[in-house]
Amino acid sequence: MASTSTGVSVVTRNKTNIWLIGQSLPKLNPTKLPSISKVLRLFFYYKNEERKTILVSATVTACEVIGLWEKASVPIRLKKHVFSKIKKHFKEWQNLQKNKENKKKRSEAIKNKEQDWQQKLEDLFDIAHCDALSIMTVEEGKQFLLGQRKKGRQGVIGSVDRNILMKWKKKKDVLKNCANVKAKIYQL
Repeated sequence: MASTSTGVSVVTRNKTNIWLIGQSLPKLNPTKLPSISKVLRLFFYYKNEERKTILVSATVTACEVIGLWEKASVPIRLKKHVFSKIKKHFKEWQNLQKNKENKKKRSEAIKNKEQDWQQKLEDLFDIAHCDALSIMTVEEGKQFLLGQRKKGRQGVIGSVDRNILMKWKKKKDVLKNCANVKAKIYQL
């Protein structure tokens, strides 16, 4: 590692580069649903830069991804499924990494797997509910989700409509009050 005259070690991008993925990412772009690559880069940010465990890194990453999908008003899977999907992609990366150093074992098939996996990274990290398109009522939302699922991932998340936001908050408050009332009733 290179050092300066003061004894402080210098960290270069080459040292922090994650094989097949690139540089870690401290936060997601708030205007687009994330690709698999962006989610893994965020995961590696928490794992390597913030020095969190794999479980904590996956949990925090899942929460950020869910927040972005909720901002887009797309019905999503449960948090545990998002968490397991992040861990699945990390395991795939680990399996590919096993033959990274061994030049003799790196056959054409392994190189092809690496290339296929790297191309798949630019696909949408899709955590939409399986019936999302039928659940969604706004046609623009459906078109946005379909555009994000295509190659090139067309469309961006715009600003939130204040009227809709107020309706959601009121609905959330009513549901919270109902849950509190139910909890009090069951305690009696």
